[in-house]
Amino acid sequence: MPWLVVRTTYVSMKDSIFDDARKYHSIEEFKSGSPGFYDIALKKRWLKEMIWLDPVRRLQLTKEEVFNLSKLYKSKASFYKGNRDVYYYAKKNGWLDEMTWFITPHGKWTKEEVFEESRKYSSRKDFENGSRGAYNAARTNKWLDEMPWLVRTHHDIWTKEEVFEESKKYSSRKKFYEGNGTAYGIARRKKWLDEMPWLVLTPIKWTRDTVFGESHRYKSRGEFQKKGRGAYAVAQKNKWLDEMTWLKPQLKTWNKEKVIEEAMKYSTKVMFHSKSSVAYKVALRNKWMDEIEEIVGWK
Repeated sequence: MPWLVVRTTYVSMKDSIFDDARKYHSIEEFKSGSPGFYDIALKKRWLKEMIWLDPVRRLQLTKEEVFNLSKLYKSKASFYKGNRDVYYYAKKNGWLDEMTWFITPHGKWTKEEVFEESRKYSSRKDFENGSRGAYNAARTNKWLDEMPWLVRTHHDIWTKEEVFEESKKYSSRKKFYEGNGTAYGIARRKKWLDEMPWLVLTPIKWTRDTVFGESHRYKSRGEFQKKGRGAYAVAQKNKWLDEMTWLKPQLKTWNKEKVIEEAMKYSTKVMFHSKSSVAYKVALRNKWMDEIEEIVGWK
């Protein structure tokens, strides 16, 4: 019966198109992001079934429809990020607590669990970004040094003890800078270099390579100017700043949506405060913290 094959293909295509459409929050986004699937949906008159793309209709959803949409997500945070309007509609109606299928944040990590989780990553930074809870447990318990499979990058946080231990590999400040610019930069900014008498004081010659290398340690021109004055002055004099596209020209404007998205990066409120103090203060000032805690799932 060849018609059975045709019917199976038709259903499969519809499912695929609907799955793709769920990535979007409006018909305009769907049309722009997946024009091919949009054209088929338009031709087949499926758009009217995609209630999540209509801002008016999605706020007239039944409780059952809201629950079905929420099951597309693994956590309250991903639900909020993926379909903000429906999330707030569910919150307004007091349905969020009934959505028991949402994964809650991991509780206390054991050493065995932390080590097993860490082996999924190749660097400390990837470990921190991919599994902040396990990373925090490893850092708090000083297990990171027992994980040689995690490569240390310039993004990692160095303690004073670790910086001093690293500096003792070198005989001068210049060699320290050339051997490990990240640790050297931290020591210089923290004013620890004067506590390292084993390092002979020799001036650093700011060439194009050393200036560009120094600039990569900063996120913005303002930070570069403040913490790397010598290199910044040379870069400014030689008109190299415009080539440093990795330096953000201005600070981020923190609105509510951006603050919540920033908070989602951290596994605890303490980490949010430590890693993104500006966004944290904005949340406190605007009294958004209770809502953020509910969305992210902090204990």
